[in-house]
Amino acid sequence: NNKKFLWNIQKVQKGKDIRLALDSELQQKAEEALRSQIKKTPDAKAGYAVVSDAKTGAILTMVNSAVFDPNILNTHVSSRKENIKSLSQNKAIQKLKYGESYVNMASTIKPLTILIGLNEKLFQPEDTYLDKGTFQYDNQNNITNAPGTPTGEITPRQAIINSSNTFMTAKVALPLFNQNNGKI
Repeated sequence: NNKKFLWNIQKVQKGKDIRLALDSELQQKAEEALRSQIKKTPDAKAGYAVVSDAKTGAILTMVNSAVFDPNILNTHVSSRKENIKSLSQNKAIQKLKYGESYVNMASTIKPLTILIGLNEKLFQPEDTYLDKGTFQYDNQNNITNAPGTPTGEITPRQAIINSSNTFMTAKVALPLFNQNNGKI
């Protein structure tokens, strides 16, 4: 009964202008400082810096530098450079969790995803879902939780706490996809 996820191509509509308020000089200085620090530390694989206003907490600039050859992504990845994917993620905006592991930005929208599911009456706050750590849709594609581990019977609240990708897919994304004939 699961429909395949298909992309719909829609005609482009003129949007609104976006204005960025980055201080280009501060951005450049932060990038230079980060490069300098990475050079001083020969074993450094990556660096991250965030400059914020101490009074307001506003992010003034953010830089990320992973030391790898981007051309390697098109060829076989040697064991020496097997962490390219993790190096290329912007860890300056990812929450550090469990030592070396990072939570991707998608985790920050999981509360919104749950709210959408509740608003669309796809489930109730007390409903449970058996999270097996992986969820297969269309008989061939799998969604897994970041560590790949099952969390067992969970409520929507616990799905947020555990950052359950399988809950978000099985209980929100796929039902909305099917309910809207593949148009989300």
